[in-house]
Amino acid sequence: MRARFAAAGLSDPAQFDMWTAIVAGLAAQQTANDPGGDRWLRLIDEVVDMYAAHVLAKPTPRRKR
Repeated sequence: MRARFAAAGLSDPAQFDMWTAIVAGLAAQQTANDPGGDRWLRLIDEVVDMYAAHVLAKPTPRRKR
């Protein structure tokens, strides 16, 4: 998956971390709360669109922690 991100021009490790958190979170919610259903699966397209809009938007300075 990191190679696919790099091929898309996404090289910031935080972008990959966000992606894995989103995927793991949706999977965990689905498995724990609606196994066999599609409650969280139905959100995938919208969530991926939101993620893409965020990471492909004009870069903004990051806050220091």
